[in-house]
Amino acid sequence: IENTGKGKFAIGAGGEYMADKNLEVTSIVNLSPGETVSAKARMNWAYNLMTGISYGLTDDLDVYAKLGTTNFKVKGSYNWSDATGYEVGNFNIKSKTAFAYGIGIKDKTEIKNGWFVGGDAQYLRSEPTLTGSDAWSDFGAWAPDGSGVDSGKAKITVQLWQVDVFVGKKINEFSPYSGVG
Repeated sequence: IENTGKGKFAIGAGGEYMADKNLEVTSIVNLSPGETVSAKARMNWAYNLMTGISYGLTDDLDVYAKLGTTNFKVKGSYNWSDATGYEVGNFNIKSKTAFAYGIGIKDKTEIKNGWFVGGDAQYLRSEPTLTGSDAWSDFGAWAPDGSGVDSGKAKITVQLWQVDVFVGKKINEFSPYSGVG
């Protein structure tokens, strides 16, 4: 939670765990003409292990960049149709550990007597390969020669926009805080 300070750099590492989060499916690629697919997805769990560098724009405001890895498990349902038929199904997939990166901005302002408030906004992105019984069909991973499904190549792009606000109190060398995001 500590800010870097105006004109200073800091390097750090950390992790985050997320659970039970609704996901927005914005597009599905590699569909044949006349084919339509809609999907609803919910992240069961995800973790990010990241290292990063931050720079203090002011004593209270930092910008930062992160590099690391991510992994997740997602469940959901889909509706698929084309000129020949219609299918409704469920999927249960897991990603392989993948490279992830992100950028963000963080503000922490002391109010009075060690109390502080702040906010953090970040964007994270990864493009993991999927595993699981449904990964090959539900995400359109077709073989390059068009001969059928290539189950080892199903990939998705995961983009996460996250905004958090927090309040806390500095007590000696500790800064316990609580927030929502």
